[in-house]
Amino acid sequence: MKKVFSMILAMLLVLLLCACGDTAEKTSSDVNTIQDTAVSDITSNEDKSDNFSSNSAQPNNANNKNQATQNNSSNITNSSQKTGSKNVDLNTWIQDNPHKNIVCVKTLGLQQISFCDKDSNALINIKIPKEWKLEKSKNGYNVVKESQTIGSIVISKKADSKNETVNVFKGEMTTGELKVTNSIDCTKYDKTPMYTRTLYYSYDDKHGNEKFLALTVPYEEIDPSNILTMMTEVKKSEAYIEKNLGVLQIQDNSKKILILGNSFVGTSNIGGILQEMCGPDVLVEAHSRGYGTVLTYTSDIEMMQKIREGNYSAVFMCGLYYTSDVLELANMINACENSNTKLALFPAHNEQRFLIDNATSSYPNLLLLDWKAEIDNLISRGIDVSNFCINDAHKHSTPLAGYVGAHMAYRALFSKIPKATSFSQVPQWQLGLLGRYVTSGSILLYDENSVCFIE
Repeated sequence: MKKVFSMILAMLLVLLLCACGDTAEKTSSDVNTIQDTAVSDITSNEDKSDNFSSNSAQPNNANNKNQATQNNSSNITNSSQKTGSKNVDLNTWIQDNPHKNIVCVKTLGLQQISFCDKDSNALINIKIPKEWKLEKSKNGYNVVKESQTIGSIVISKKADSKNETVNVFKGEMTTGELKVTNSIDCTKYDKTPMYTRTLYYSYDDKHGNEKFLALTVPYEEIDPSNILTMMTEVKKSEAYIEKNLGVLQIQDNSKKILILGNSFVGTSNIGGILQEMCGPDVLVEAHSRGYGTVLTYTSDIEMMQKIREGNYSAVFMCGLYYTSDVLELANMINACENSNTKLALFPAHNEQRFLIDNATSSYPNLLLLDWKAEIDNLISRGIDVSNFCINDAHKHSTPLAGYVGAHMAYRALFSKIPKATSFSQVPQWQLGLLGRYVTSGSILLYDENSVCFIE
């Protein structure tokens, strides 16, 4: 009797241990798939917004395994043909969701990294695990962890899986100007398949073409609990102020330039500085009437007649101070169009932003060369405001501000950077404050020491 009892007890212990093992395995799988399940749940709750969608090749549990086989058979076949894999039965491992049993690493948290796409003037700010370091590579950056390369970050014009891979999960959401895709791909089809996770940050470049910042690492290298953060806490911004080279597209040979404004044109001496830049082959005519506005000049019959007769190649128009000035722009636009004269809205530093915005929305084809914003951007990069503004009641513009305006006008007129680097009206030490702006015409909007550049 004792032997029988002992055998029964032993069998019960074996069964108990097996049950515990199954429970432990299930718990591990559940922990590692929390985030991907959350992605699917968000999709179902936000179908109406179209901001987030997911497409998964795997079923949710064993009970719908047969149904999943029918639903996924066409996708699996297409994937196999597309990747060129041979004699591989993909049904089994897709249905079993083996990647969900992979234990993913726990991270110390996330750090923000900025990538500059020089070709498109895009600055992409994303978050990655703190344990990762980046090393420059030929096509972008290698992701390095504990001295080992584990992945890559590159910019491309398409978001395609590599050969011999099959996508098993894909989720998308839109965050600001970025569309973010979370893609899980199988890269090895056997009893121990291998997986990668790629986050594609999609955006339009300055030519309207779609581009992708692609972060690819082994599936287990990203803690699933961080995926939503890495997809939502992202941002695209401008990397630099455009140079606006040749935007006025001057084609005639008169080369007579007209600047219309008030005392800000006078104190900045923008006309004289632009004349020095252009040389004797170009005549620059600058008008600086006290408290002059757009209405001041559209009411000047003689001035408007000269413009209509085509006496100028281009007109730079300052003077938006009242709503009436926005309305009067229509008369200046008509006069320039009648004579094929190029017109640029050219706000001085004391003009109000809401009127500038009102004008650009009212006349969407009117070119804006934002002299005011150019000065403000240089100030924001650390140049003291006193170099651009006189300490008087109106904060009139200085000759350094005039140099910035003349630099802008020259680039827009002649599609190149002015060669002259010294001027009688501007102290040389002040020009030195502008740094590379003098030779490049571009203002960086970021700290170069904290950005990863991708050519």
